Amino acid sequence: MKLFIQSRLSITLQISGIIPLIGCSIVCGGDVGKKYCVLIAHPQFPSAIIVAAPDFKTQDEWLKALRSATKISFKNTLVGETMIRELENRGVMLCEEKKTYEEKLEQEAKARREEHDRAAELSRVKAELESEREKLIRTTKKLKDDLQNVRK
Repeated sequence: MKLFIQSRLSITLQISGIIPLIGCSIVCGGDVGKKYCVLIAHPQFPSAIIVAAPDFKTQDEWLKALRSATKISFKNTLVGETMIRELENRGVMLCEEKKTYEEKLEQEAKARREEHDRAAELSRVKAELESEREKLIRTTKKLKDDLQNVRK
């Protein structure tokens, strides 16, 4: 494809640089020996970039295309910035939501630990009470036996 275009149009398709179009002013102009030029200027460029066209129609097409690309780039930048802000806000909301869930889970874990500790304490107290009950039953039986022996 590259060779076909080069042989047909006799142009070189080697990229020699990229021109950032965001914030550029694009106007019709002229240069020495070239009547149909497009001037691309930006405050950060050391000088304007001049693109020569063979005729007025081509110059007008370039002018429209470059201005359109500038608007599209600017719109994309605005959309991108808006999306970034929305994603940052969403990220903050998700972090807050995560923190809330973590706090709830910590509270539930603490409540379950306390419940487990209470259950363990109740089991220990139950075992002690059962032991005391057994002692009381033995003591009561012994006292009844002693009472029976005294009556005889």
